Amino acid sequence: MLILVVVLVIFTILLFSSAIASSVENKDRELVKLLTITAIVSTFLSFPATCLYVDGVAKGIKIDPRISITSFIQEYGSLPYDESEKLYNSLQNSENLDGKYVVFYRADCDDCLNELPKYHRLFNSDKVYFVCTTTEYGSRLKRTNSVHWVPSVYEIKDGRLTLIGDEKESISELSNLN
Repeated sequence: MLILVVVLVIFTILLFSSAIASSVENKDRELVKLLTITAIVSTFLSFPATCLYVDGVAKGIKIDPRISITSFIQEYGSLPYDESEKLYNSLQNSENLDGKYVVFYRADCDDCLNELPKYHRLFNSDKVYFVCTTTEYGSRLKRTNSVHWVPSVYEIKDGRLTLIGDEKESISELSNLN
């Protein structure tokens, strides 16, 4: 869908610039060509930023125009994808998830940004669900399981989430997972 929008924007720019070019004198045609090229280049440059934005939202990052791009990139690189909806639906369907772990985090939490990158090898693991507490399903899971601290790690036993150790120190339990 996004590619279609980009193609339509480029097509519109080309049509518009050709219409302008046909109505201007020869000396101004070079300026119109330059403006057309600039518009096309800026469209292509905005495409990766749009993809980064969409991907950041999937990780639970709240997009705020007041934060710098550096902060956004730090959060983006430090965080796993939010799997709260997948976990929520699995728990609702009573799927057997015993022995798996749930890590609750918040995208704007300094402790999360410092601790989670240490466990990046688990970001795509089938043993661990990463749940951002600021998303719709993450918030539901946080409330129903009385999560008071992030980052924190829970183990799924008999379809219920059980805190591993002390809430503030439970993140260190991830180092024992392969």
